[in-house]
Amino acid sequence: MKNSFRIWTPYLAVLLAGLLLGWLIFGGSHQHDHGDHHHSHNHGDSNGGETIYTCSMHPQIRQSEPGTCPLCAMDLTPVGDNGSDGEYFLTMTAAAVELAQIQTYEARYGREEARIRVPGTVAADETKLTYVTARYGGRITQLFANYTGQKVQKGEIIAEIYAPELLPAQREYLEALSQRDQRPEMLRSAERRLRLLEIPDDVIAGIAETGRIRDTFPIIANRSGTITRRMVSKDDYVQEGTILFALTDLSRVWLEFEAWEKDSQYIREGGIVNVKSRQNRSFEQETRITFVNPLIDNNRRTLGFRAELANPGGILRPGMLLEGEVVHRSASDELLIPETALLWTGTRSLVYVKLQDSEIAAFEPREVETGLRRGDYISILSGLEAGEKVVMNGAFKIDSEAQIAGKFSMMNRAEPLEIFLQGQRPDPHQTAEASRYEDVPEAFKNSLTNVVRSYLTAKDALVESSAAEALEAFSQMKERMEQIGEHGLSGSGHESWMTRYRNIMAHLNTLLQETDLDEIRSEFRFISDELVLATRQFGLTKVVYRQFCPMTFGDEGSYWLSSEPEIMNPYLPETMLMCGELIETIED
Repeated sequence: MKNSFRIWTPYLAVLLAGLLLGWLIFGGSHQHDHGDHHHSHNHGDSNGGETIYTCSMHPQIRQSEPGTCPLCAMDLTPVGDNGSDGEYFLTMTAAAVELAQIQTYEARYGREEARIRVPGTVAADETKLTYVTARYGGRITQLFANYTGQKVQKGEIIAEIYAPELLPAQREYLEALSQRDQRPEMLRSAERRLRLLEIPDDVIAGIAETGRIRDTFPIIANRSGTITRRMVSKDDYVQEGTILFALTDLSRVWLEFEAWEKDSQYIREGGIVNVKSRQNRSFEQETRITFVNPLIDNNRRTLGFRAELANPGGILRPGMLLEGEVVHRSASDELLIPETALLWTGTRSLVYVKLQDSEIAAFEPREVETGLRRGDYISILSGLEAGEKVVMNGAFKIDSEAQIAGKFSMMNRAEPLEIFLQGQRPDPHQTAEASRYEDVPEAFKNSLTNVVRSYLTAKDALVESSAAEALEAFSQMKERMEQIGEHGLSGSGHESWMTRYRNIMAHLNTLLQETDLDEIRSEFRFISDELVLATRQFGLTKVVYRQFCPMTFGDEGSYWLSSEPEIMNPYLPETMLMCGELIETIED
């Protein structure tokens, strides 16, 4: 009996364990059905009963058993484990959010300033411009104002003219003078004739006092100012009405600016403009816009406008280059979000909103209608409410993952993706290809940063239009690229680096055979595109700024990298040095 009990004991234990397990499964499920339904989850991507596992950070990774992601080493989770199977929502684990460096911003009402940089020049005030003309024909015998830029005072003699046609008028005056007691009206008529010929009163008095006829007469400055044009030389013969001098009062000058057509909405009469001189960095003043051209320049696609400024001491000279900054303040509170939160699709603007009532991080794409830019912010007219949190850093990463996962995204639309900056060339860098690789060694980043430093030196040389200095810097850039080598990066970014390396080296080799600045800039354009992708994919140990000008290469537009946020256009420095805008700050 004792032996029989020992034999049956293991079977009884298994039976009891099975009964307990069945109760836990079926009884627990029955009890759970009466709970909150929104806590239930579907843990499988049913494909014949097989569970598919994926990475929250890299949805393209899909395998049939658990493990770690080969790209970021995160634990794989079952598809649908966090409710991410919806068509419009993308969910991410806390670890994935941290790894992607996702940052959000709460949309709020407020007032921000828009600051638009505009190039300008000093011009003479046309209302203070006068011309000194010959009132009678003759020959210039003396020239006292004999160079452009000479300052003169009102009433000052600036030239003398031999005028034989004034001889009859003088004789008539002397004759009338001798008969002034008998015929006073004749004297008044003769004096009036001399004054109509603009002979000064002191000259007329001298003729009366000496009783002698003059054959030369002074030409008088009719206002104080600066000689801005001299159109006569000594011994020139002139006719009545000939313009001899252009005389300008430069105590107050015009400041003429040009704004891009897209910025014309910020330009208003009475608006504030801060003015700096490119020649004298200590000069900085604030003034107001006094005139806005009603027409857009058809060739340059710019809007001209003007301000005025007092010019004591003549610091500002006509033709001098200026840097202007238009300050546009909103009249009322606006709903604002950072401009970095916005994704453009050509005809639509998209933001990702973080859902507030989700247990884990969930993001919803939302189309919005945008208003004016306000510095680093942009106003939202519709599609978003105050208090909602938008993704301000990492929105493109979220959109790329949504696209890869086949969800609603900027790229997965009925129409093809067309991201246009300033209505011009599609941005070649807003692609999934530009996503950051996370396993890039620090030594590689240092080497790539040195390559970028040579590139920035070359870019500055192009700004100065120095082909020799640019070629020297590009030669150094090539050496630093060769030090890295085509296979200088291992890990997940190896193939991408090989592509970047081959493309950059191909254009560098072509560029280094050129001496013409236009050809160098043409190759520089493609090198810039490739280097932007490289910096975004692999990271740097310094901050650089991606900038864009829509006016280059037949209005196709071009990008470049800069070490400073200020625009210094390497493609058009001679004509449009300040053409462009800051598109992106690239940092590790």
